Amino acid sequence: MGRRLAAAFGRFALLALLFYALVLGLMLLGSRATVYPFVHDSDVRSPSGLPGIGLASLRSPSGAEVMAWVVPPAPGRPVVVVFTGNAGQMWQGVARAEPLVSAGYGTAILSYPGANGAPGRPDEATITDAALGLVAYLRQRYPQAPPPVLFGMSLGAAVAIRVALTEPAGALVLEAPFTSVWDVARAHYPFLPRFSLLRHSRWESLAAAPRVGLPALVLHGGSDRIIPPDQGQRIAEALGGNDTTFHLLPGSGHNDMHLHGADAQVRAFLDRLYPDWT
Repeated sequence: MGRRLAAAFGRFALLALLFYALVLGLMLLGSRATVYPFVHDSDVRSPSGLPGIGLASLRSPSGAEVMAWVVPPAPGRPVVVVFTGNAGQMWQGVARAEPLVSAGYGTAILSYPGANGAPGRPDEATITDAALGLVAYLRQRYPQAPPPVLFGMSLGAAVAIRVALTEPAGALVLEAPFTSVWDVARAHYPFLPRFSLLRHSRWESLAAAPRVGLPALVLHGGSDRIIPPDQGQRIAEALGGNDTTFHLLPGSGHNDMHLHGADAQVRAFLDRLYPDWT
């Protein structure tokens, strides 16, 4: 009896392990589409929505073609480089840049590789390559402007942190940042192993944040059901220093922080850093 029970338990454990491996395999096969569910809400070659907006087409450090919507800055104002969420919506960037453009800030909204008609395929390496190319282009295009400000939302916050490690920048604005893609996945699927199985898109922002060293504003919705608010707080703590400010916006979810005072918080943070423009 004992042997039969042990054998049955062994068969059950093997089947459970095989089923678990199958589930993990299917999740990993679909991980690129899950991490980058691009909406394609705009044609990147037809910029619109902001006064003076135009298309910038440039080459990344690897030689890949990069496309962005750009508004020049007023004298004394930096360009705010906007990295959108993982849907890759250009209009999200336009909406968040509008109050800054009206105050004289320039903006550059990156179209991720593979989104909105931009060439390429998205992953951590190609997006980082495109973002680095855009920031380097802006410094050359507007040499009299202060160093660019990096403004990232959700996935874009991870992009901004990566860029800040290597490209000179003036400040960092992060909305709903995550500690890593795998940490977000485990928050929704606790059965996943603690170690990351992702290869193309880890975005390990918590490990990178202590090396940034820029004035930073971190905002997170108190009711965010996609990225847990404690991940944003951990990013802010990892950035450290007296130049990092963390604000939890009560009642705000993941995509509606602009309805809960985020625009005013961002404008006040930047105006403190760049007070001389009139």
